[in-house]
Amino acid sequence: MDTLKWLLLSGAVLLVGHLAYRVIRFGGFKAALFGAPIASTVARIVGSDQGTVKMPLTVYRLGGNDPEKVVGLALEASSFASYQTLTVCLSESKVRELIQSLQSALGNGETEAG
Repeated sequence: MDTLKWLLLSGAVLLVGHLAYRVIRFGGFKAALFGAPIASTVARIVGSDQGTVKMPLTVYRLGGNDPEKVVGLALEASSFASYQTLTVCLSESKVRELIQSLQSALGNGETEAG
C-alpha cells in the first residue's frame, strides 16, 4: 500500500512539474495549452446568450517558429460553478480552410464542405 501511495504521488508531481515547465516555457497558462507563445489577442467574439453559460471565442496570433501553430482559437465556457477552456492550434492552410467554410456557411463562398 505504501508503494501505491508513492507511485501516485510521483505521478502527480510529474504532471504538475510538466505543466509548470510548459507555463514557464511558453509564457502563461493559455500559451501552455496551445504549446506556443501568444503574440497577440486578435479578437474576442461573444456568441448569443446561452442562459447562465457564457461561451466567448478568442482568436490569438501565436508566436514561435512552428508553421503548424500560427493561429490559436480558445472557446471558453463558464457558468456559476464551472469553467472550461477548449483550445485548438491552426496552420495557415487550416486558417484559410476555416475562412472558406465560414464564408460558405454565410452563403458567400463558392465551395461547400463535403
